[in-house]
Amino acid sequence: MASPRDANRVAALRYLLGDPEGALVAAALAEEPDPILEPIVELARARRDRDPEAAARARDGIARLIRAGRTPPFDESGSPDLTLFDWLEEAFRVEADLRGDAPPDHATMLERAGLAKAVKGGAPDDVPDWPPPPGRHALRRATPDGAEVEATVEVDDDSDGVFRVDPRAGIELTVRLIKEYGEYRVRIEWGDDEEGWYEQDLDHRTPGFRTGVDAAADWLLAHAPDPPGGEGAAETLRALAAAAYD
Repeated sequence: MASPRDANRVAALRYLLGDPEGALVAAALAEEPDPILEPIVELARARRDRDPEAAARARDGIARLIRAGRTPPFDESGSPDLTLFDWLEEAFRVEADLRGDAPPDHATMLERAGLAKAVKGGAPDDVPDWPPPPGRHALRRATPDGAEVEATVEVDDDSDGVFRVDPRAGIELTVRLIKEYGEYRVRIEWGDDEEGWYEQDLDHRTPGFRTGVDAAADWLLAHAPDPPGGEGAAETLRALAAAAYD
């Protein structure tokens, strides 16, 4: 039986060995689940229950993880384990099989997953990527859990940006765009003094302010704490960015 420490990998191996029930049992033991574990669980349910909708949920979850990491396929080549793109292909294959369809080719997979632009990287050439003018903007927002918060964005004279997406005590979800050597480091912070503070710097710097916001929004969709949850956090972040440019 898998220990909590290696339950993530055992769940993946059980799935790949054609044992979806064993994969679900192993996944239930994971005390600190890897982000990929939830899509693997959905794939195991899809194969066990012959449910194409579960495979579709797995596919969407894997695409969120790829967008969050801004990881092109060539950055993962040569890995001894399955990569996120391998799992994405598996999700498409399982879904197609359960629906009685032929699996799509790789280009179609990326397009259907909304990843074609993300793989190329950066914003389109016709989208300005310069920072907004210095200043502070505030928006009243209703969070998905029913709270009213004042979200703010501050851009300083150095073109750094601080987005206080959810300032509630115990959450304090903040996105920082830090300009360094002509690019932006994207940093996401949340937590409190009682439960602990968390800080995540994204792996890749972005060429401009708007692409920094896009990268942070994609990360939030996959990994934001709940509350406020990924969709609410990403929507608020984008609304603050739009307000900063007005």
